[in-house]
Amino acid sequence: SRGLGVVYKRQDLLTPSKDLGIALQLTNFARDVYEDYFRGRFYAPTELLRKPYSTDELENYVLNARKILATEAENWYLKAENGMNYFASDSQIAIKTCLELFNKIVDYTLEEINRIEKGSAPLWNTGGGINRMGSNNWFNIWTYYFLEEKKDIVYIFLIFIS
Repeated sequence: SRGLGVVYKRQDLLTPSKDLGIALQLTNFARDVYEDYFRGRFYAPTELLRKPYSTDELENYVLNARKILATEAENWYLKAENGMNYFASDSQIAIKTCLELFNKIVDYTLEEINRIEKGSAPLWNTGGGINRMGSNNWFNIWTYYFLEEKKDIVYIFLIFIS
């Protein structure tokens, strides 16, 4: 791999690529903890958090599992960001955008957990399901990120496709 005239070893590029992949997967795990419980899937490390054996234990499990997974994802995003210079310069903008966007989703998830723990947001929504970041909230984060924070990328993309 080559970046700005410097030759890097394959492992130099693979490490931040793997770090970003792990961060993205942990973000998805954190988002889907509740649904995964009913599918028999448990992604939180069992040495840190025991699997719930009943729906009575589910509330505590969901909050703690999300916190553990999202916090761990933050660490992996940081590792991936530290390896950005190993990617080809023409690839960095897309990879960095992905990294920043999904890191914002983790930040939002941790803020939501904090609000729930402080009692300023309900864990259970009015429909009886768990209060989680729904698809509208994800869309709002994507829209804000690209239209407010990354206007230059959107404009470049629009020019490119036109």
